[in-house]
Amino acid sequence: MTDPIRTHAEFLSRIRFDDLPRDAVDQAKYLILDSLGCAIGGARTALGTTVVETIRGLGGKPESTIIGDGDKTNCVLAAHVNAILVDALDFEDTFHGLGHPSATIIPAALAVAERQGADGRRLITAVTGAYEVALRLGFATRPCYRKGKFGSFQYWHGFGAAAAAGKILELDADGILAAFGYAGASSPLPMYVRHRPRTWIKDNFGEITAGGVLGALLAQRGFIAPRSPDLDFWREYKNDQEHYDVVVDRLGDDYKILLTGFKPFTACRFVHAALGALQTVMRENKISASQIRNVVVHSHHEVATDFAVYEPRNMVDAEFSLPYTAAMVMLGRKPGLDWYSDEALKDPVTLEQARKIRIEYSEESDRLLNEEDYRKRRSMAVVEVVTADGRRHEERVEVVKGDPGDPLTRAELVDKFRDLARSAAFERDKVETIIRLVTGLESLDDIRKLGELLSP
Repeated sequence: MTDPIRTHAEFLSRIRFDDLPRDAVDQAKYLILDSLGCAIGGARTALGTTVVETIRGLGGKPESTIIGDGDKTNCVLAAHVNAILVDALDFEDTFHGLGHPSATIIPAALAVAERQGADGRRLITAVTGAYEVALRLGFATRPCYRKGKFGSFQYWHGFGAAAAAGKILELDADGILAAFGYAGASSPLPMYVRHRPRTWIKDNFGEITAGGVLGALLAQRGFIAPRSPDLDFWREYKNDQEHYDVVVDRLGDDYKILLTGFKPFTACRFVHAALGALQTVMRENKISASQIRNVVVHSHHEVATDFAVYEPRNMVDAEFSLPYTAAMVMLGRKPGLDWYSDEALKDPVTLEQARKIRIEYSEESDRLLNEEDYRKRRSMAVVEVVTADGRRHEERVEVVKGDPGDPLTRAELVDKFRDLARSAAFERDKVETIIRLVTGLESLDDIRKLGELLSP
């Protein structure tokens, strides 16, 4: 039986822009735009500025742009820092509870494309192809649980970074295999993320992305790397056929990139159902924060046991706090940079609203989240709002806003980008030029023209 990793490498080496479905091309462009917005906002956070200033201080050949800053460094370091920036606000795409593919794929593709002076068609092809490879490998490396602590399962993201960089470099199948081998060997082991306060390392996307890009560059020069990374790291299969089917199912036909979801809230995706339900109750019943006596949220095990943090200590701690993020919704604050400023984290009004939230475990929510068929998975929440005059309102959300079943419109995604870029002090004309270039990316002859616009 053919090694499924080789099947992916051969697919990636063959695929061309003209092979791509129109809807997959469109999705790739909006994923790129969304990721740029997230990175531009991320560069203005305390986390982002710390990383940017550190990477800038290391120097490096000026070939790829640090997004939101404008300085250039070598493509490995640029991909490293930009991956962290995309993820900083926890505002980027998600895929059925498996992680954030854009945080590794798109920084890798952009950094190498800028280095190579690639055109927009090659960038779109690399991003789309990398999504098809990485998301299938994500199914094969499912997360583990140990000692009651959630294992962050970032291993598969490295293949996405290597795939994107390798495609931009136009590696053949053997070269892509070598890039995969290096990326797999370089990806961090699982880490356990329940400790509070949360640290600024969430999924360590910077290291993963740098490993994928470096692996592709080394493969271009003939580096000898493992050719069949162990995909049974977390999950065993009954037989080789089952293993193969999981990884290559309808490769090149069923484009997984179309199943990615965009985020309307600046927070972990696990809390979006609750935030959406709360927002709906308040909007439809014209309820203000001051009128709310208490809110009860029924959600799955992870939220019920680990997200009941009422005074988060830093921005990442807050991104994984349901009471804090719910308070932001209650107060009507627009998702983005304002949610995680030092002032917001210490604001007594916000903390007072957060204390109105109570979280209860829902067995049904747990079952829906862990459906074996990923297409049936739901991050369901039921929210009960009790007002000061004793009225009760309830809202149930199964399909989270931004998922393919309830998508953000293209206009909403453009507005999300505008909000992030404008809040990061980008001039209006520059914002509109970036939007025009990315939404018409197939016509752009050199990605370096986009790179020149990615600073205020």
